Amino acid sequence: ERYPCTLPKNEKRSVGVAIANGINHASLVTNFKTVTGSRYIGAFATANNLLSMTDLWESIRVKGGAYGAGISARYNTGGVVIHSYRDPAPERSAELFLHVPEMLRRHAEELEGTDGLTEYVIGTVGGLESPLSPRSEGAANTGTILCMLAHADNDRKRSEILATTTDDLKQVADVYEAAIEMGVYAVAAPLERLKDMPFLDEIISF
Repeated sequence: ERYPCTLPKNEKRSVGVAIANGINHASLVTNFKTVTGSRYIGAFATANNLLSMTDLWESIRVKGGAYGAGISARYNTGGVVIHSYRDPAPERSAELFLHVPEMLRRHAEELEGTDGLTEYVIGTVGGLESPLSPRSEGAANTGTILCMLAHADNDRKRSEILATTTDDLKQVADVYEAAIEMGVYAVAAPLERLKDMPFLDEIISF
Protein backbone atom coordinates (compact mmCIF):
# COMPACT_ATOMS: atom_id res chain seq x y z
CA GLU A 1 0.00 0.00 0.00
CA ARG A 2 1.26 3.48 -0.83
CA TYR A 3 1.25 6.22 1.79
CA PRO A 4 1.30 9.52 -0.08
CA CYS A 5 2.35 12.82 1.45
CA THR A 6 -0.68 15.05 1.03
CA LEU A 7 -1.78 18.39 2.41
CA PRO A 8 -5.44 19.34 2.91
CA LYS A 9 -6.48 22.00 0.43
CA ASN A 10 -8.20 24.21 3.00
CA GLU A 11 -6.12 23.57 6.10
CA LYS A 12 -2.87 25.50 6.29
CA ARG A 13 -0.81 25.34 9.46
CA SER A 14 2.71 26.68 9.44
CA VAL A 15 4.80 25.60 12.39
CA GLY A 16 7.93 26.90 14.08
CA VAL A 17 9.99 24.53 16.20
CA ALA A 18 12.04 26.24 18.90
CA ILE A 19 15.60 24.94 19.22
CA ALA A 20 18.33 25.89 21.66
CA ASN A 21 21.17 26.51 19.21
CA GLY A 22 21.43 28.96 16.33
CA ILE A 23 21.53 26.36 13.56
CA ASN A 24 18.34 27.37 11.78
CA HIS A 25 16.46 25.52 9.06
CA ALA A 26 13.54 26.69 6.94
CA SER A 27 11.24 24.83 4.56
CA LEU A 28 8.05 25.31 2.61
CA VAL A 29 6.12 22.11 2.00
CA THR A 30 3.27 21.53 -0.42
CA ASN A 31 1.85 18.91 -2.77
CA PHE A 32 1.26 19.77 -6.41
CA LYS A 33 -0.84 16.65 -7.09
CA THR A 34 -3.23 17.40 -4.23
CA VAL A 35 -3.54 21.07 -5.14
CA THR A 36 -3.56 20.97 -8.95
CA GLY A 37 -4.09 17.35 -9.95
CA SER A 38 -1.09 17.64 -12.28
CA ARG A 39 1.00 14.65 -13.31
CA TYR A 40 4.73 14.62 -12.64
CA ILE A 41 6.80 15.14 -15.77
CA GLY A 42 10.56 15.08 -16.16
CA ALA A 43 10.64 18.86 -16.49
CA PHE A 44 10.08 19.08 -12.72
CA ALA A 45 13.50 17.51 -12.17
CA THR A 46 15.12 19.85 -14.70
CA ALA A 47 13.43 22.90 -13.16
CA ASN A 48 14.46 21.88 -9.64
CA ASN A 49 18.07 21.36 -10.69
CA LEU A 50 18.11 24.74 -12.43
CA LEU A 51 16.63 26.57 -9.42
CA SER A 52 18.85 24.79 -6.91
CA MET A 53 21.98 25.65 -8.90
CA THR A 54 21.07 29.28 -9.60
CA ASP A 55 18.59 31.47 -7.71
CA LEU A 56 18.25 29.42 -4.54
CA TRP A 57 22.01 28.86 -4.30
CA GLU A 58 22.90 32.47 -5.06
CA SER A 59 20.18 34.12 -2.96
CA ILE A 60 20.24 31.85 0.08
CA ARG A 61 23.70 30.27 0.10
CA VAL A 62 25.90 32.99 -1.35
CA LYS A 63 24.07 36.16 -0.26
CA GLY A 64 22.24 34.80 2.77
CA GLY A 65 25.08 32.78 4.25
CA ALA A 66 23.20 29.48 4.61
CA TYR A 67 25.07 26.23 4.13
CA GLY A 68 22.71 25.28 1.35
CA ALA A 69 19.25 25.44 -0.20
CA GLY A 70 17.25 23.59 -2.81
CA ILE A 71 13.93 22.33 -4.08
CA SER A 72 12.68 18.82 -4.75
CA ALA A 73 9.47 17.21 -5.96
CA ARG A 74 8.45 13.60 -5.44
CA TYR A 75 7.69 11.61 -8.57
CA ASN A 76 5.15 9.30 -6.95
CA THR A 77 3.41 11.48 -4.36
CA GLY A 78 3.67 15.04 -5.68
CA GLY A 79 5.25 16.29 -2.47
CA VAL A 80 7.35 19.44 -2.90
CA VAL A 81 9.93 20.78 -0.43
CA ILE A 82 11.79 24.08 -0.78
CA HIS A 83 14.40 24.25 1.95
CA SER A 84 17.44 25.89 3.46
CA TYR A 85 19.73 24.47 6.14
CA ARG A 86 22.14 25.94 8.65
CA ASP A 87 20.54 29.21 7.69
CA PRO A 88 21.35 32.45 9.59
CA ALA A 89 18.31 34.19 8.08
CA PRO A 90 15.44 31.65 7.86
CA GLU A 91 12.76 34.36 7.72
CA ARG A 92 14.44 35.87 4.65
CA SER A 93 14.66 32.46 2.99
CA ALA A 94 11.00 31.78 3.74
CA GLU A 95 10.11 34.95 1.84
CA LEU A 96 12.30 33.95 -1.11
CA PHE A 97 10.58 30.55 -1.35
CA LEU A 98 7.41 32.35 -2.49
CA HIS A 99 9.24 33.72 -5.53
CA VAL A 100 10.21 30.32 -6.98
CA PRO A 101 7.57 30.48 -9.77
CA GLU A 102 8.72 33.88 -11.01
CA MET A 103 12.37 32.80 -10.78
CA LEU A 104 11.56 29.84 -13.02
CA ARG A 105 9.57 31.93 -15.51
CA ARG A 106 12.46 34.38 -15.77
CA HIS A 107 14.88 31.57 -16.58
CA ALA A 108 12.49 30.15 -19.16
CA GLU A 109 12.32 33.52 -20.90
CA GLU A 110 16.09 34.00 -20.78
CA LEU A 111 16.82 30.48 -22.07
CA GLU A 112 14.25 30.50 -24.85
CA GLY A 113 15.88 30.31 -28.27
CA THR A 114 19.31 29.47 -26.80
CA ASP A 115 21.26 26.31 -25.99
CA GLY A 116 21.48 27.26 -22.33
CA LEU A 117 18.84 24.79 -21.15
CA THR A 118 20.98 21.88 -22.39
CA GLU A 119 23.46 22.41 -19.54
CA TYR A 120 20.76 21.91 -16.92
CA VAL A 121 19.22 18.95 -18.74
CA ILE A 122 22.60 17.19 -18.85
CA GLY A 123 23.23 17.98 -15.19
CA THR A 124 19.81 16.61 -14.22
CA VAL A 125 20.30 13.35 -16.12
CA GLY A 126 23.80 13.06 -14.68
CA GLY A 127 22.33 13.21 -11.20
CA LEU A 128 20.11 10.25 -12.03
CA GLU A 129 22.93 8.18 -13.45
CA SER A 130 25.78 8.84 -11.05
CA PRO A 131 27.77 5.70 -10.09
CA LEU A 132 26.43 3.95 -6.97
CA SER A 133 28.11 1.70 -4.47
CA PRO A 134 26.44 -1.69 -3.94
CA ARG A 135 24.91 -0.36 -0.72
CA SER A 136 23.56 2.79 -2.39
CA GLU A 137 22.23 0.81 -5.33
CA GLY A 138 20.43 -1.54 -2.96
CA ALA A 139 18.91 1.40 -1.09
CA ALA A 140 17.79 3.01 -4.37
CA ASN A 141 16.18 -0.22 -5.56
CA THR A 142 14.47 -0.70 -2.20
CA GLY A 143 13.06 2.82 -2.45
CA THR A 144 11.78 2.09 -5.94
CA ILE A 145 9.98 -1.01 -4.70
CA LEU A 146 8.50 0.66 -1.61
CA CYS A 147 7.24 3.57 -3.70
CA MET A 148 5.65 1.09 -6.12
CA LEU A 149 7.62 2.40 -9.08
CA ALA A 150 8.68 0.35 -12.09
CA HIS A 151 11.81 0.65 -14.21
CA ALA A 152 9.51 1.96 -16.95
CA ASP A 153 8.69 4.93 -14.69
CA ASN A 154 12.38 5.79 -14.40
CA ASP A 155 12.84 5.38 -18.16
CA ARG A 156 9.92 7.73 -18.82
CA LYS A 157 11.29 10.29 -16.37
CA ARG A 158 14.70 10.20 -18.05
CA SER A 159 13.18 10.60 -21.52
CA GLU A 160 11.05 13.53 -20.37
CA ILE A 161 14.05 15.23 -18.76
CA LEU A 162 15.96 14.97 -22.03
CA ALA A 163 12.98 16.47 -23.86
CA THR A 164 12.51 19.42 -21.48
CA THR A 165 11.71 22.72 -23.21
CA THR A 166 11.32 26.26 -21.94
CA ASP A 167 7.55 25.86 -22.37
CA ASP A 168 7.75 22.90 -19.98
CA LEU A 169 9.53 25.11 -17.44
CA LYS A 170 6.73 27.66 -17.70
CA GLN A 171 4.20 24.88 -17.13
CA VAL A 172 6.07 23.75 -14.00
CA ALA A 173 6.15 27.39 -12.80
CA ASP A 174 2.35 27.57 -13.09
CA VAL A 175 1.95 24.36 -11.11
CA TYR A 176 4.37 25.54 -8.43
CA GLU A 177 2.60 28.87 -8.15
CA ALA A 178 -0.71 27.18 -7.30
CA ALA A 179 0.94 24.64 -5.01
CA ILE A 180 3.04 27.18 -3.09
CA GLU A 181 -0.07 29.26 -2.42
CA MET A 182 -1.41 26.28 -0.47
CA GLY A 183 1.92 25.42 1.15
CA VAL A 184 2.89 25.40 4.80
CA TYR A 185 6.11 26.51 6.48
CA ALA A 186 8.22 24.55 8.91
CA VAL A 187 11.01 26.55 10.54
CA ALA A 188 13.48 25.45 13.20
CA ALA A 189 15.11 28.36 15.02
CA PRO A 190 15.56 29.86 18.51
CA LEU A 191 12.29 30.90 20.15
CA GLU A 192 12.95 34.65 19.96
CA ARG A 193 13.57 34.39 16.20
CA LEU A 194 10.36 32.45 15.68
CA LYS A 195 8.32 35.11 17.50
CA ASP A 196 9.32 37.57 14.77
CA MET A 197 7.91 35.38 11.98
CA PRO A 198 4.24 36.39 11.51
CA PHE A 199 3.63 33.71 8.89
CA LEU A 200 3.84 30.97 11.53
CA ASP A 201 0.53 29.73 12.94
CA GLU A 202 2.05 27.83 15.86
CA ILE A 203 5.32 27.66 17.72
CA ILE A 204 6.31 24.41 19.38
CA SER A 205 8.80 24.55 22.23
CA PHE A 206 10.14 21.41 23.88
